Amino acid sequence: MQTSHDPGLAALPAKLAERLEPEFRNPMRLTDRELHCLALAACGYSRREIGALLHISHWTVATHWNNAREKVGGRNITHAVAVGLLTGALPAELVRN
Repeated sequence: MQTSHDPGLAALPAKLAERLEPEFRNPMRLTDRELHCLALAACGYSRREIGALLHISHWTVATHWNNAREKVGGRNITHAVAVGLLTGALPAELVRN
């Protein structure tokens, strides 16, 4: 059973293609922590506030922000939020006020 119309995936065995397909559809896949930190930034929270909410240091928040920014191709955290929302890497339903 083939799961994709991608010719690259079509050449693979079906079971392997099923496992790899999400990565091909979203090559800038963010981790849960990167998503949480980016979504909270989109809501206006600072690094220190996000750290307190997630029970991690503000330096760890900065690391997650930087990783997310690099994955989506943002020049700064604001740009990363915008690109994430526009490309779907940051689902809009995660961003609430």
